[in-house]
Amino acid sequence: MNRERRYEPLPHTADLGVRVRGRDLPELFANAAYGLSDNLVDLESVRPVEERRIEAGGDDLEDLLVRWLGEVLFLFERDAFVACEFGVVVDCARRDAPSTVRATLRGERVDPARHRLYSEIKAVTYHGLMVAEEPAGWRAEVIFDL
Repeated sequence: MNRERRYEPLPHTADLGVRVRGRDLPELFANAAYGLSDNLVDLESVRPVEERRIEAGGDDLEDLLVRWLGEVLFLFERDAFVACEFGVVVDCARRDAPSTVRATLRGERVDPARHRLYSEIKAVTYHGLMVAEEPAGWRAEVIFDL
């Protein structure tokens, strides 16, 4: 899937927002992580040469999405690791129940000589957060604090 179809920017006065869609929850969560990562670094220049595994849990789907994206952002901040491929498994019995996400991320450490850095994202917020099931799958909106 090309980058234009993974996410779209959401207009926001001070921060950065993305709208993502997915046929199922794993694709939705992968596309949300792609949207976050692509706003940190130009993902066209990132190669899937390293692998990292992460896991997150949340009280409901919205909380799970924020915590998942927080883990992706933490990898970037702590290890300068940026992922361009996301293999995601979401364990969710009900949207309003505790859920988990496990993922294998493929990417590499940021090399300032090769990677163009974009926004400095400080945090994933709950402001304006939305996860909704639609006839064609799932849609989410999330705002990142710059």
